Amino acid sequence: MGSREDKEIFIQLIRYLKSIADIPGDELEIVKKYVRIKHLKKGELFIKAGEVPDISGFIYKGLMRVFYIDKNGRDYTKLFNKEFDFITSYAAFIERSESHLNVEALEDTTAFVIDYDTFKMFIERHPCWLKIYSRSLEKFYVIKERREGYLLWYNAKERYDQFLKDFPGLEKRVKQYYIASYLGISPVSLSRLRASFLKKST
Repeated sequence: MGSREDKEIFIQLIRYLKSIADIPGDELEIVKKYVRIKHLKKGELFIKAGEVPDISGFIYKGLMRVFYIDKNGRDYTKLFNKEFDFITSYAAFIERSESHLNVEALEDTTAFVIDYDTFKMFIERHPCWLKIYSRSLEKFYVIKERREGYLLWYNAKERYDQFLKDFPGLEKRVKQYYIASYLGISPVSLSRLRASFLKKST
């Protein structure tokens, strides 16, 4: 697994995976053989739109943003992924198609990654991997469906309140512009909401 630091990071991955599913010893050896650690600098793309993504990752430390760019060059944030989240462009990764999404590191980030063939091998090897994969999808779709709902039904304040519940502490790590984009409101509106929230908190 490389350096001593990487080995210690890998131990944390094993500990987390075992908290989700009972993983036999021989399966853990497969993890050690095929999973690799990727270090990304702030601003570096993990997945780039227009390319077929060949990696899926699990964030050990750091923060990523999933976004797309429209025809006018404006970008829209779809999702934030932080520690202990799985990360990829799901549809493109599974269908082996070009991604419409970009995945960018908002902080220096450390992630565990596997390629598509390894992913398929894991899923087909043992039920424990399917359980872990299902858990990651459940988490992803809960957040996705909730966001789609509050974009349709909630006002700006309710959207911000829900964001704080879904991503506790994240407002201190993410640029206001990105949060506003995720919430579908203007940065000015978000600034007013944050000021009101902070006033009530004091």
